[in-house]
Amino acid sequence: MAVPGTIATANYDNGGEGVAFHDIDGVNQQSGTYRPGLGVDSNGSGIGWILGGEWLEYTVNVGAAGNYTIAIPVSQEAAGGTMHVSFNGVNKTGSLSIPNTSNWNTYQNVTATVSLSAGQQVVQVAFDANGSNGYGPGLGNITISSAGG
Repeated sequence: MAVPGTIATANYDNGGEGVAFHDIDGVNQQSGTYRPGLGVDSNGSGIGWILGGEWLEYTVNVGAAGNYTIAIPVSQEAAGGTMHVSFNGVNKTGSLSIPNTSNWNTYQNVTATVSLSAGQQVVQVAFDANGSNGYGPGLGNITISSAGG
């Protein structure tokens, strides 16, 4: 995947549990038809049934060094919950609060600006804590765009 660009969250890296992702329950709660047998809760258009402690990785190619804005669409039916995004093992966003969108089908972008070097990098999207309802967010496709400077 190229940066700037969009990360299709259902298209996480190959490698399986503990290598390309971590899914606590190991069962696809959505439909099981997209990438069956892998356990990540995806129907092909996003990720759901996320729990604190889970993570996904994506290999990207950053076209040029610079500042980039990451827009992460999340849905959550409760307050609370946190996440962060790492590039090549370095947490670049710090803790990001996940908003209460009041509905699993209503998404709101969580954004952060990060400084990236050019070249291939592994992006890890990690969910650190559940919301007050005991769940993490739903996750849509992530956009990384040039922030200038």
